[in-house]
Amino acid sequence: MRVSAVLAVLALGGCGLIYTAPNVYEEGDGRGFASDSTSDVQVIPMTFETALEANLTAYVPQRLPEAFRPQPNPSPGRVGAGDVSMPNLPEIDAVSTGSGPEFELPPTATALQPPAGDVPVNLPDPIEQTPYRIGVSDVVLLSTNTSGATLEDVPSLLNAQSSRQGYVVQDDGAIAIPDVGRVRISGMTIEEAEAEIFQALVAQRLDPSFSLEIAEFNSQRVSVGGAVRSPRVQPISLKPLSLTEALQLAGGVESEDLDYAVVRLFRDGQVYQAPVRALYGTDALTDVQLQDGDAIFVDADYDLSQARAYFEEQLRLRQFQLQEREFVFQQRRAEIDDAQYAVTLADFELRKAQLRQQLNQMRVQIGQYDLARNTDARSEAQAQRQAFQDRVSMGAVRRDYVYTAGELRSLTRTPLPFESRSNLADILLGVGSPNIQYADYEEIYVIRMNLTPAAPGSVTAYRLDASNAASLSTATVFEMRPNDIVFVAEQPITSWGRTINQLVPNLIGQAATLANATN
Repeated sequence: MRVSAVLAVLALGGCGLIYTAPNVYEEGDGRGFASDSTSDVQVIPMTFETALEANLTAYVPQRLPEAFRPQPNPSPGRVGAGDVSMPNLPEIDAVSTGSGPEFELPPTATALQPPAGDVPVNLPDPIEQTPYRIGVSDVVLLSTNTSGATLEDVPSLLNAQSSRQGYVVQDDGAIAIPDVGRVRISGMTIEEAEAEIFQALVAQRLDPSFSLEIAEFNSQRVSVGGAVRSPRVQPISLKPLSLTEALQLAGGVESEDLDYAVVRLFRDGQVYQAPVRALYGTDALTDVQLQDGDAIFVDADYDLSQARAYFEEQLRLRQFQLQEREFVFQQRRAEIDDAQYAVTLADFELRKAQLRQQLNQMRVQIGQYDLARNTDARSEAQAQRQAFQDRVSMGAVRRDYVYTAGELRSLTRTPLPFESRSNLADILLGVGSPNIQYADYEEIYVIRMNLTPAAPGSVTAYRLDASNAASLSTATVFEMRPNDIVFVAEQPITSWGRTINQLVPNLIGQAATLANATN
């Protein structure tokens, strides 16, 4: 009797009537319940191709604040906007007592350079010009010839009010053509896209007479900001876009003095720069071709208080230099009067030594000023970074998360990294690694909710069969998206074992109770 009871329990546990474990059930599988709110579930095997297709889901990683960006580090002894060196003062040698011009007088004016004059020209290498490739969000226009055809003879592709019909390239890289279906043209040139659409029309036995053009360019863009009249995001069209053209389209550079304006180009984590004067003055610098993702910033920020202090220091230095010239002139006069030469020379040497000491002290003060300014700038950036990290630790910053469930060592929510992309391998081989004793490596799922208008609320479950460890390489390709759920099912033997562990103690207790009752 006891054996029969145990077998009945095992059978019920195997059928899922006593012990129910979470799993992923596809629509129409029969194992789900009619009351499930997410019955529209599609299970897709995770392969290299399906992983790349899933990665087409639009996603832009969160950006870090500007305090985490690399900032220009001006060298000590530089004042104002840009990389401008303070002019070097002439060294004064001991005055000769011989006749004739044994020494030269200091210059009559200090050569002041504009703050942007010494900015080194650093522009990227020229890139090879290639044909425009269609991308996501571009609008393509199909032009057809419907003359001489009736509505019954012309398919719905041509039944529009006009023979020119626009189609938006969707996030999967395809356009939806009536009576034809979805045709993937993302990443193709116009000629390649025409050939692809031609084959699709022929496959559906439709008239392949058409022409293709791009009506709206939305996939490749550059941003222009800073000291320009109209900051904007400029799309790249069939004609290559140059740096100077982008500045002109933004209304041109707006600065009270172009000598202080610097154009900076941010590309692939690198910063390139050139003064505005040099950019418009040298033909070789006007042909910088822009590419998708470039960011242009015109920096015309010049601190007037620092500039005033800079020029006041220059005036004071110039006064000391003029005093030195006066001493030299007095020495020349002393050479004429032998009687007063010794007194004049001794007085000149003493005052010159005092002046040199004052000049050295001023150089030290300027160096200390620059050091303090750079230290304050670094301290402010560090304070901003620390404040942001504190906000992140306290949950005051909105983050994108990936959630884990099932037979994992740790069920957590993992934040997606800033300015980077995380893949499935990062989740499986991190803190949420599968429990090798209980996890079923044949059923590793990434559950993703579809929020597109075409299928709102539907769920796609990408199934990774990792029973062959080589399949884990696919996990390094599959990128995670916000609100993804990584689920690992349990082993069948685990379900049996848990059923027995929960019911056998109760059966033993009931058997003991019956035995005592019969006795």
